[in-house]
Amino acid sequence: MPKHIDVTGTAELEVEPELARVQLSVGALDETRAAALAETTRRAVLLDALLVEHAAEIAVRADGPYAVVPEYDYVDGARELSGFRGRRDTNLELYDWRRLIELFTAATEQADAAVAGPSFDVQPSSSSYDEVRRLAAEDAARRAEAYCDGLGIRLGHVVHAQEPDGGAIDGPPIGRARMMVATMAPDDLPEIGPGLVKLRAALTVRFALRKP
Repeated sequence: MPKHIDVTGTAELEVEPELARVQLSVGALDETRAAALAETTRRAVLLDALLVEHAAEIAVRADGPYAVVPEYDYVDGARELSGFRGRRDTNLELYDWRRLIELFTAATEQADAAVAGPSFDVQPSSSSYDEVRRLAAEDAARRAEAYCDGLGIRLGHVVHAQEPDGGAIDGPPIGRARMMVATMAPDDLPEIGPGLVKLRAALTVRFALRKP
């Protein structure tokens, strides 16, 4: 008779989002590196001032470095320099995601920013992670009991347990707001509906076996 059995329990849990992530980018294309950087910097200053106004809604802010790269066109198969493009990205996490439309509108109108996102998630400290882990552990126990019942043996104590894939993870949202387009008029911006966030967990457990 084998001495142990290994089973993997899994669980999924759909929860309301607790934060939104978004990237705001400013940039400019010009004939020289200096001119592209100057215009990008001007737009970044405008965006920074706007973000200061919305500081109470922003939980995390990370400004990337300025970058200026050459841009080329192809004419008759030959590559020709068309100018230089500057860019700076700012990544944000907002807990009050209901005010995203207001922020997006102001960023596109005042700083000519491009918007990527939003995506929705739960906070790292959310109790939902513990709940989905508990469900995965219960699933592992049920699986082990079912196998033992089928084999006519008794389930013993837990010998070892581990998370094979790092445990609970924040999966892709079920429902994601559409990307905002800088050319949209404020009245045309779509309503943001975050849907639900799906969390997953997996737990591999080794149980000892006992004779019936």
